[in-house]
Amino acid sequence: MPKVLCDGRELALAPGENLLDALLGAGVAVASSCKVGACQACLVKATRGTPPSSAQQGLKDAQRHQGYFLACQANLTDDLTISLTTAGELAIAARSSRSTRWHRTSCASLCDRKNAWSTAPANT
Repeated sequence: MPKVLCDGRELALAPGENLLDALLGAGVAVASSCKVGACQACLVKATRGTPPSSAQQGLKDAQRHQGYFLACQANLTDDLTISLTTAGELAIAARSSRSTRWHRTSCASLCDRKNAWSTAPANT
C-alpha cells in the first residue's frame, strides 16, 4: 500500500484509490472539479519520488519536468511526497512554459525571415 506525505501528514492509499480521493477523504483541502483530469484543478507537485506518467498526460512539458501531476489521475504504486500547488506556483510554471514556447517561435520566425531575405529576387 503506497504512502503519501503531504504537508507533514502521512496518508496510506487503499488499493485502487486515487490520490485525490485519499486527500479529500483525509480532510486535506485540495482543489478539484471534474475528477477526470480535464480541468486540471487538482494539480499537485511531487517533491520526492516520481509521479505516475499517466497522471501527467495533458500537462505542458515544463510542468511535467517540474514534477506536477493530476491527483485525480494518480493511482500510486510507490511512496511519494507532494506539495499542494498555489496560484503563484501555477503562474510560474505557466510562464516558464510560455517563455520556452516564445523562444522557439521567435527563433523559427527569425530563421524564416533570414531565408526569405536571402532568397528574395534582387530589384533591378
